[in-house]
Amino acid sequence: SSLSSGINAEYGRMWKTQCKDALEKFRFLVELDCNQILKIFHAEIALGLLGEFVTVFNGNYHPERAEAIGNILHTLTKCGRFDLSLQFLSQKERESLSSLLDSLSQDWDSSNTDWLKSIYIKV
Repeated sequence: SSLSSGINAEYGRMWKTQCKDALEKFRFLVELDCNQILKIFHAEIALGLLGEFVTVFNGNYHPERAEAIGNILHTLTKCGRFDLSLQFLSQKERESLSSLLDSLSQDWDSSNTDWLKSIYIKV
């Protein structure tokens, strides 16, 4: 819908212009709840954003944020064009994703982490 694409575009602008560094981007992401994420990215995750999200999460990872990060990663799988975004991750972003999922597996529920690995790391 045009409403969700407008929200998506607005989020993209804020992500690029208001968040000056990776820590600000991290805070901007984890402050959203899963319903807001679904609303913003219902139609699609803009190309490149999934990789940026993964890189920001991995670079600013803290064990006490594991549940929030895991829930966001789970929610993103329900968003439009998720599979396409996943296919376009760069090698560096894939390495960040692998590292992030390894960290999550130490600090978060293992069945949830195993499920995320099955979706994000397709062998």
